[in-house]
Amino acid sequence: MLMAVMFIESAIDKSLHWHFYLQETTQQGIPFPALALAMAIAVEVLGSIALLTRFQLPLAALMLAGYVFVLNFFYFDFWNLSGQEAIGLRKEFLKNLAVVAGLLAFILVHRRDQQQDTI
Repeated sequence: MLMAVMFIESAIDKSLHWHFYLQETTQQGIPFPALALAMAIAVEVLGSIALLTRFQLPLAALMLAGYVFVLNFFYFDFWNLSGQEAIGLRKEFLKNLAVVAGLLAFILVHRRDQQQDTI
């Protein structure tokens, strides 16, 4: 549930501060920034709903994991920096990898539960 809350909060923030995030998306070099931002909001909302309802849970978790994984390389490119800024970005990068791992763990747990139900 907390994982879903994180994505819902992010989608709300992006929606409320569209122009700020559009500018940030553009600065990060993400292609088609307006479309990418709209898709990010959709992925975050739909993925969160799917997590909360367990509807197509493996697909939703994989979609969110891929989304976080890819964006991690655009937003937290610590390898291009040095000093304190690099350290901060590296920590954020690693936190996001932990989120990806958590989402992938949802898939494994879901599959295990399904296998136990069939036994």
